[in-house]
Amino acid sequence: MIAENNPILTEASETLYTYNADEMARQRSQARAEYLAHERAVNNRLAKLSEENAVLVSEKQAIMAVNQALTSENQAMAAEIERLRARLAALENPDASK
Repeated sequence: MIAENNPILTEASETLYTYNADEMARQRSQARAEYLAHERAVNNRLAKLSEENAVLVSEKQAIMAVNQALTSENQAMAAEIERLRARLAALENPDASK
């Protein structure tokens, strides 16, 4: 090679090799740091979403319980309305019940 016969080119070649090796190590280090930062951000977001989901599930269960109670109350009121309508009909038309 040309660099083997010329000490200046040999030194320049070695300097470039060292610089490139340092640059590649720096790039790998930077890529790893960026990856770890991204992973932390993803894990933090996942934890936050899990907490929000737990709150929403709890709220949903409470709403479902209220809905069930209101449905039962509605059914009881509907039955009471039917009973009162039958009684009213009987009072308005006393001969029909005989």
